[in-house]
Amino acid sequence: MKQHGSNDETTKPTKRKGKKLIILIAAAIAVCICAVYGAFSFSRVHTLPKCGTIVKCDGFKLYYEKEELSPVKSFMLRFKKGEKVAEFSGEDIEWYKLKGSDDIKTLIRKKDNEYEKCDFTNYYIEDNGSIDMKWLLKNVFSISSGKDILGVTVDGSSVKTDEAMKDKLYSDLLSLHFPHTDEEKTVMERMYPSSDIRKISIRVKNKTLNFVLYPYDRYLKLDEGGVYSLFTVLSDDYSFN
Repeated sequence: MKQHGSNDETTKPTKRKGKKLIILIAAAIAVCICAVYGAFSFSRVHTLPKCGTIVKCDGFKLYYEKEELSPVKSFMLRFKKGEKVAEFSGEDIEWYKLKGSDDIKTLIRKKDNEYEKCDFTNYYIEDNGSIDMKWLLKNVFSISSGKDILGVTVDGSSVKTDEAMKDKLYSDLLSLHFPHTDEEKTVMERMYPSSDIRKISIRVKNKTLNFVLYPYDRYLKLDEGGVYSLFTVLSDDYSFN
C-alpha cells in the first residue's frame, strides 16, 4: 500500500509539469501566429498601390497621392485638421492643411465624413493663371526666398553656402517645371540609369527637399516624396560640381 501511494505522489507533479509544458507551447504558437499575421497585415497595408487625386486651382492641376493608412489612423485624421484650404474645397470635397502646418505639401481630404491623407506629387499648367512656380515653392515647400535655404548636402556631405549662392539656387528652383516636350521627357528617362547621378538635399525650415543632379548637363530633378517630374537646368555649376 505504501509503495502504491509513493508512486501516485511522484506521478502527480509529472502530470502537472506536462500540462504546463503543453500550455507554454500553445502560447508560443499563438504568439508566432499573431506575429506572422501582424507582419502580413502591416506589409499588406503599406504595399497597396497609391491612389491619385487631382486638385484644379487657378489654371493649375495639382496632383496628390493618397497614403494608405490603417483604419485607426484614418479615423484619427479628423483630429489633425488644420486650416481649411478654401481654394481647393467645394460642396462635396473639403481640403485641410495638417494642424500646425503652413504649407499644402500634405493635406487632409474629407468626403462624406471620410478622411484621407494626401501628399503632393506633381503639378501641370492647364492654362494661363496667376499661380506660378513661386507660389508653388512657397505653399508646397515653404521656400519664399534664398533666406529660407538653411543648408545644402551633396552625397551626404555638407556644402558651404553663402547668401549669394542661396539666392542663385532659389532662382534656379523657380525654373523647376513639368516636362512638356518629348526631349524633356527623354532627359528624365535617361537620368536614372546613369552612375553619375548625385544626390542633393536642401534643408529649409523644418524639412529637407531631396534632388538628384545629372552633372554633365546640370539637370536638377526634384525627387521629394514621389515628386517624379519637376526638373530644371542649373544656371551655374556651383561649388558642388
